[in-house]
Amino acid sequence: MNLQTEFAAAVRRQDIHFAVRTLLEPVLQPQLATLDSRLLASLLELYCQPLLVDIADRNGLRVVDAPPEVYPHFTLLKDEADRAKVAVDIEVRWFTGMSGGVVTREPLVQSRFPLEEYAAHWVVCFSLDVRAPSERIEWRVETRQPGERSSMNGWCPEAQPARVLEPRLR
Repeated sequence: MNLQTEFAAAVRRQDIHFAVRTLLEPVLQPQLATLDSRLLASLLELYCQPLLVDIADRNGLRVVDAPPEVYPHFTLLKDEADRAKVAVDIEVRWFTGMSGGVVTREPLVQSRFPLEEYAAHWVVCFSLDVRAPSERIEWRVETRQPGERSSMNGWCPEAQPARVLEPRLR
C-alpha cells in the first residue's frame, strides 16, 4: 500500500480543502499568529481520521488510534497479531517569519505497538505559513524511519489554492 497515493485519492474523493478560517468572521484573514498549534494539530488529526478509515477499509485493514502521548497517531493493521502494521503520524509545522514550530509525536518515547511490528512508518505533514496572505494549509505524505525529521523540501499540495482574501476596511 502506498499511503501517498491512497491519501491523495481519499482527499480528492471527499473533496477536502485544508484551510484555516476564523470562526467569528470567516470573511476576514485569520490572525494566525495567535492560533494554538496543539489545537490546530488536533483538528487536522480529526480531519485525517475518516480519510484513514476509508483507506483502511479499501485495503482490508482497520485503524487503531493512540493516546496523545503515544506514537503513532494511527496504526493500520489486519489484527493485533499482525507483524506488518503501518504507522501513520500527523505532523503540523507553522512559520511566523521570525520563528517556526512543529507538533509531532516522539516514537522513541512510547509506541502503541512494539516498533519492530511496524512494516512502514508514514507521516502526514501539514505546513502553514502565518506570513502568507492565504488561509491554505499545504500537505504531503512521506515515509520515514521512527524519529526521523521532515526534510521540508517538496511540499506538494493536491488541493486547489484557496482564494486570497482582500482586507476589508472598517
